[in-house]
Amino acid sequence: MVSIQVQPDYSTPRSTSLFQPVRILSVMALAIALISLAPKMVLAQGNPQNPLEITETDPLLPPDANSRELTELEREGLITALTELEQQANTSLAAGDFENTALVWNRLLRLSRSLGTIEEIQTLGRIGDIAWNRDLSKQVNTISTRLQNIQREAVRRGVIAENSVPNNSTPDNAPAPEKLDIPLLQALGTAYQQLRSPNLAIPIYQQLLTQSQATQDSNAIENNLRILGSLHMAWFDYAAAVPTYQELFKLAVSLDDLANQVIYLEELVYIYDQLKDQERSIATRQELLPYYQTKLELQPKIPSLLIEIASSYSSYSILRNPQAARDNYQKAYEIAIAGRLYAAARDALQGLATLYQTYNQPDTALEIYQILVQVNQQSYDTYFSMRAYDQMGQIHLQRSNYPQALAMFTEGLKIARTLQTQELYFAAQVERSRNLLNP
Repeated sequence: MVSIQVQPDYSTPRSTSLFQPVRILSVMALAIALISLAPKMVLAQGNPQNPLEITETDPLLPPDANSRELTELEREGLITALTELEQQANTSLAAGDFENTALVWNRLLRLSRSLGTIEEIQTLGRIGDIAWNRDLSKQVNTISTRLQNIQREAVRRGVIAENSVPNNSTPDNAPAPEKLDIPLLQALGTAYQQLRSPNLAIPIYQQLLTQSQATQDSNAIENNLRILGSLHMAWFDYAAAVPTYQELFKLAVSLDDLANQVIYLEELVYIYDQLKDQERSIATRQELLPYYQTKLELQPKIPSLLIEIASSYSSYSILRNPQAARDNYQKAYEIAIAGRLYAAARDALQGLATLYQTYNQPDTALEIYQILVQVNQQSYDTYFSMRAYDQMGQIHLQRSNYPQALAMFTEGLKIARTLQTQELYFAAQVERSRNLLNP
């Protein structure tokens, strides 16, 4: 449905005649009837490169529609006709008749021009969203071209800055706008998002951001930064997302907005992880820690945060710091077990045991695995107990402690049979241990 709100013209008195509804209905009826006239009129008007740029007056419009604005009555009739056209397009689309769908859509989009630039852009974006979701790339390209032409014309009229147009395709003599047309920019930005065209949307929102910064409108600044951030993230441009979320975090600090400070720091952690920038990832997680500690509802996140810091310290050669890794794993375990966060406690112990194995301290690793079995028993997590028995068995095998290895694999086999998983594996390990014990 065409969702356009008609703004009545209150500059002249409205008639109170009882016959006015009859006139409106008659105009609507005429409009709907005209829809069926010459549905393929476009073909008779030639085959322009972009069917949305046809300028011949449609039968649904007054003959002089190109030289004046529609009256309120004419607008109401046109909106009714556009609704009917959209229903026709939906029917064709549902039937898989994409050729007729495009024909009706293009006529609808050309007609929407008579309602005003903003209304046309909104209709272009909405139809473009449908076309994109149905993988109708030709229609998406047609709509994108029309939107860019509207944008270029706005630059020529001096209501949008030249640097908002992609590829610097506007004339060098385009006037610098004295006052930006914010609603027009917002409509274009939304439409480009609906067409999934971040390269076209981002320059628009950068211009809106610059304007909001100039007027020190903190709400608009945050909104524009959020949109830019989401665009960068949605298209995996993590490097471009970094300064955007850094600015959002600074803004949240200036506004004393603790909730959003946490959100933006968490976003930065994710971005640094995607960029494999472990140094900034660790620093940002450490910056997050005080927020988690001071907010009761965030405290359950602390063990996982510490485990992530520990993992970075233990896994990356440039930043490798086994002492820092151990301390963070141990602290994570203590906090998790105190809060009965058994999954986090298990992960911390697993990381700690692996760390000691890496640095050739098998006795300490075995002690930690024993604690891990106890934690798993508390949480009734027999699967991870089975895995712990396997890991202890492997350590004993490496040290030629065959009786201990046999005992560990036997315990693992008991659980495997209960869970009906990895039975053959544990049976093979038991057999191997016995053969080594009794060659």
